[in-house]
Amino acid sequence: MKSLDLFFEEDAGTEILDTKEKREPQVRLTRESPEVRAERRIQKLMRDKHVLCLAFSSGKDSSAVADILLRSAVSFKRKGGAVPPIIIIHSSTGVENPVVARMAISELEKMVAFGRKHQLQLQTLIGEPDLNSTWPVRVIGGRALPAYPGGRADCAIDFKAKPARKLINQAKLSSEGFVGWGAPVILTGVRSGESIARDQRIAHRHETAEGTWTNDDGDLRASPILDFTEDDVWETLGMSAAGVYDSYSDFEDVMDFYRASGGSSCVIVADMKMNAYQKPCSARSGCWACSRVGRDRSVESMIESNEKAFGFLRPLNRLRNWIVDTQFDWSLRQYVGRTISKDGYIEIGADTFSPATLRKLLIYTLTAEKLSGVQIISPEQLIAIDLRWSLYGLFPPFSALKTYFEVVDQGLWEEAPVGPSYPHTPVPKIGRIHVGNDWYEVTGMNTVSGMRDLGAEIFHESCGFDLKVLANGSLVADYEEGDKFEVDPESACDFIALLADDYIRDYCHEDYPDWTEGFRTYLRLGMVHIGQGQSRTTDEIMRRSQWRQEHNLHGQRSPEELEARCDVYYQRQQSLI
Repeated sequence: MKSLDLFFEEDAGTEILDTKEKREPQVRLTRESPEVRAERRIQKLMRDKHVLCLAFSSGKDSSAVADILLRSAVSFKRKGGAVPPIIIIHSSTGVENPVVARMAISELEKMVAFGRKHQLQLQTLIGEPDLNSTWPVRVIGGRALPAYPGGRADCAIDFKAKPARKLINQAKLSSEGFVGWGAPVILTGVRSGESIARDQRIAHRHETAEGTWTNDDGDLRASPILDFTEDDVWETLGMSAAGVYDSYSDFEDVMDFYRASGGSSCVIVADMKMNAYQKPCSARSGCWACSRVGRDRSVESMIESNEKAFGFLRPLNRLRNWIVDTQFDWSLRQYVGRTISKDGYIEIGADTFSPATLRKLLIYTLTAEKLSGVQIISPEQLIAIDLRWSLYGLFPPFSALKTYFEVVDQGLWEEAPVGPSYPHTPVPKIGRIHVGNDWYEVTGMNTVSGMRDLGAEIFHESCGFDLKVLANGSLVADYEEGDKFEVDPESACDFIALLADDYIRDYCHEDYPDWTEGFRTYLRLGMVHIGQGQSRTTDEIMRRSQWRQEHNLHGQRSPEELEARCDVYYQRQQSLI
């Protein structure tokens, strides 16, 4: 049933003809439906001349806010009001459920068309994670493990929070160009009563449905449907779907998705059913690669409800399940630590994925990509994976590209295995190997280690390469830096198509003396820019990798081999391996 709230409204007073006297302003009670209540709140922001910025996820709540926002704008304009600029921001993780990703783009396009039809000043901004933080580069590139339960939810930060923060900053910057309009207000679809944890966050932020509030980042925010019930949301979308309101969308795709993911023909029943299976990030159906849950019930329900429409999700779900099920399979891990402690030791124990596992994961992912028809790895991500393997001394130069061609051109397709889930066991820790501190000496022969490029330096006059001295005295090649780590997309495509075969032939050998040469080559060719101020960190990583190769600690090493080389031993846990 539609809820009604009492709203106090001041009567402006009317002239009484027989006495020529005016009545004192009277306060009367009016009843507001949830939609009218939210519309009033949004139009108050318009009267206050705020630029309106909507954080849109394509879920039911943000869709309801988008619906009411755009209808309110049209209504306000028809009454003679000046509608402020409207900015719609959307964060794309790159590994969303493909159905949700397509739906989001489709709904954004409908908003743009609606704004054009009604002559609204509307624009959309779409953000995505930095290349280094994307799932393929982060996980297959060997930077970090997937986000498992019990660990840090870095994925939510890297995939959503950081891109959203950049979009908000971009929206603020854009709003400065709108002359005559006030500070932007970020509208969200947050609702109270969804969970205890969410209500605690709402209370902590002093979030309010009426007016605006300010978050810890100093953003001016509004929560126009904070006091909506779930029924209120679905009624809003349902009325628009039925044509009662002149909306930008009929929300058919949104409702179809909720029905399929909840396994019910009734969208409300399906949504209620899925409340029990929310992701740790509070998403009803988040990323297909999400490894923070044991089962992705929404995707499973979608496949079961309509194999023809959603069967393409099966290879993605199979890959995700393998990643989750093997969390405690310690045979898949790298046992040589990546860092060297201040007292000069390197840890020997289960750490990130081993080189062999990373290669298999690349093969499994390329196969899932082919079978599903969903692009997972872009050309620039493939190059980033390749250079990471080289930078960390995991493989000879250009090994990721070699694996790519073995799969795509030679048919080395292989799906992720289906097997039982490994039980939770402690992380095996074997011991420590003494390294000392000379691995980062910058004098003598080590002056040419790290981020040096002797070949380019010889021809520095024609190639334009100079040297620069870091604060610790280390000499490094002065490669061009960018605002962040990035790979040029066009150069990546050209390299893969035209040059990769030659470089694989010349460099991709187990006995090649410097496995970091692949990373150096990409820098030399100008395809890759390291982030501003990252020269010292990059130089340190390259020196560690070169030291490990010099001491036969690079590439794939067995726990047994490493245990025999330890100088310090922990309590034996080899039985866990």
